[in-house]
Amino acid sequence: MTQAQIANQRKYLVMNGTFPHICSIQKDTKSKTATGGVLQTWADITGLTNIPCLIRDVKYSRRDITAGAASSIVVMLGTRIMIAATSDEIKVGKRVSINSSAYIITDVAVSRDSVYTDVGVEKWQQ
Repeated sequence: MTQAQIANQRKYLVMNGTFPHICSIQKDTKSKTATGGVLQTWADITGLTNIPCLIRDVKYSRRDITAGAASSIVVMLGTRIMIAATSDEIKVGKRVSINSSAYIITDVAVSRDSVYTDVGVEKWQQ
Protein backbone atom coordinates (compact mmCIF):
# COMPACT_ATOMS: atom_id res chain seq x y z
CA MET A 1 0.00 0.00 0.00
CA THR A 2 1.13 3.53 -0.65
CA GLN A 3 1.29 6.07 2.18
CA ALA A 4 -1.82 7.77 0.75
CA GLN A 5 -3.73 4.47 0.75
CA ILE A 6 -2.66 3.77 4.34
CA ALA A 7 -3.81 7.26 5.39
CA ASN A 8 -7.16 6.77 3.63
CA GLN A 9 -7.68 3.39 5.30
CA ARG A 10 -6.93 4.88 8.73
CA LYS A 11 -9.29 7.79 8.04
CA TYR A 12 -12.04 5.34 7.06
CA LEU A 13 -11.55 3.26 10.22
CA VAL A 14 -11.64 6.37 12.43
CA MET A 15 -14.78 7.72 10.75
CA ASN A 16 -16.38 4.27 10.96
CA GLY A 17 -15.92 4.27 14.77
CA THR A 18 -13.35 1.49 14.86
CA PHE A 19 -11.01 3.64 16.98
CA PRO A 20 -13.26 5.39 19.54
CA HIS A 21 -10.49 6.52 21.94
CA ILE A 22 -7.50 8.85 21.73
CA CYS A 23 -4.10 7.81 23.07
CA SER A 24 -0.50 8.94 23.28
CA ILE A 25 2.70 6.88 23.34
CA GLN A 26 5.11 7.80 26.11
CA LYS A 27 8.72 7.07 27.00
CA ASP A 28 10.28 7.12 30.42
CA THR A 29 13.13 9.15 31.76
CA LYS A 30 14.99 8.19 34.90
CA SER A 31 16.82 10.72 37.05
CA LYS A 32 18.40 10.73 40.49
CA THR A 33 16.69 12.41 43.40
CA ALA A 34 18.51 14.52 45.99
CA THR A 35 18.49 11.51 48.33
CA GLY A 36 20.02 9.19 45.71
CA GLY A 37 16.81 7.46 44.72
CA VAL A 38 15.58 7.03 41.17
CA LEU A 39 12.72 9.15 39.85
CA GLN A 40 10.89 7.82 36.79
CA THR A 41 8.84 10.28 34.74
CA TRP A 42 6.90 9.76 31.51
CA ALA A 43 6.63 12.13 28.55
CA ASP A 44 4.75 11.97 25.26
CA ILE A 45 6.81 11.01 22.23
CA THR A 46 6.75 13.73 19.58
CA GLY A 47 4.49 12.73 16.69
CA LEU A 48 2.75 9.99 18.70
CA THR A 49 0.08 12.00 20.52
CA ASN A 50 -3.68 12.26 19.98
CA ILE A 51 -3.78 8.99 18.04
CA PRO A 52 -7.12 7.24 17.51
CA CYS A 53 -7.14 3.83 19.20
CA LEU A 54 -9.28 0.96 20.49
CA ILE A 55 -8.76 -0.75 23.83
CA ARG A 56 -10.22 -4.21 24.30
CA ASP A 57 -10.08 -7.16 26.65
CA VAL A 58 -9.26 -10.44 24.94
CA LYS A 59 -9.29 -14.09 25.85
CA TYR A 60 -6.59 -16.26 24.32
CA SER A 61 -5.09 -19.65 24.86
CA ARG A 62 -1.58 -20.99 24.75
CA ARG A 63 0.02 -24.35 25.26
CA ASP A 64 1.69 -24.70 28.65
CA ILE A 65 4.59 -27.12 28.44
CA THR A 66 5.98 -28.02 31.85
CA ALA A 67 9.11 -30.16 32.10
CA GLY A 68 8.14 -33.78 32.77
CA ALA A 69 4.42 -33.15 32.37
CA ALA A 70 1.98 -33.39 29.51
CA SER A 71 1.25 -30.11 27.82
CA SER A 72 -2.07 -28.44 28.46
CA ILE A 73 -3.97 -25.47 27.07
CA VAL A 74 -4.11 -22.47 29.37
CA VAL A 75 -6.79 -19.83 28.81
CA MET A 76 -5.65 -16.34 29.68
CA LEU A 77 -7.24 -12.89 29.76
CA GLY A 78 -5.42 -9.84 28.56
CA THR A 79 -5.77 -6.32 27.24
CA ARG A 80 -4.81 -5.18 23.75
CA ILE A 81 -4.82 -1.74 22.18
CA MET A 82 -5.13 -1.11 18.44
CA ILE A 83 -3.34 2.14 17.59
CA ALA A 84 -4.04 3.91 14.29
CA ALA A 85 -0.34 4.48 13.64
CA THR A 86 2.88 2.62 13.01
CA SER A 87 6.27 3.71 14.29
CA ASP A 88 9.56 2.22 15.43
CA GLU A 89 8.91 4.12 18.69
CA ILE A 90 5.89 1.93 19.53
CA LYS A 91 7.73 -0.88 21.29
CA VAL A 92 7.89 -3.02 24.39
CA GLY A 93 8.49 -0.99 27.54
CA LYS A 94 6.89 2.21 26.26
CA ARG A 95 3.60 3.37 27.74
CA VAL A 96 0.19 4.02 26.18
CA SER A 97 -1.85 6.76 27.85
CA ILE A 98 -5.63 6.81 27.30
CA ASN A 99 -7.65 9.40 29.21
CA SER A 100 -6.40 9.04 32.79
CA SER A 101 -5.24 5.41 32.40
CA ALA A 102 -1.79 4.17 31.44
CA TYR A 103 -0.62 0.80 30.12
CA ILE A 104 2.87 -0.66 29.62
CA ILE A 105 3.42 -2.27 26.21
CA THR A 106 4.31 -5.97 26.52
CA ASP A 107 4.25 -7.02 22.85
CA VAL A 108 3.85 -5.35 19.47
CA ALA A 109 2.37 -6.49 16.16
CA VAL A 110 1.95 -4.28 13.09
CA SER A 111 -0.95 -5.08 10.76
CA ARG A 112 0.01 -6.64 7.41
CA ASP A 113 -1.09 -3.48 5.59
CA SER A 114 0.68 -1.15 8.09
CA VAL A 115 -2.59 0.62 8.91
CA TYR A 116 -2.39 0.05 12.66
CA THR A 117 -0.25 -1.34 15.46
CA ASP A 118 -1.76 -3.89 17.84
CA VAL A 119 -0.08 -3.97 21.25
CA GLY A 120 -0.48 -6.22 24.26
CA VAL A 121 -0.47 -4.20 27.45
CA GLU A 122 -0.58 -4.42 31.22
CA LYS A 123 -2.22 -1.76 33.37
CA TRP A 124 0.40 0.64 34.69
CA GLN A 125 0.65 0.45 38.47
CA GLN A 126 2.56 3.32 39.99
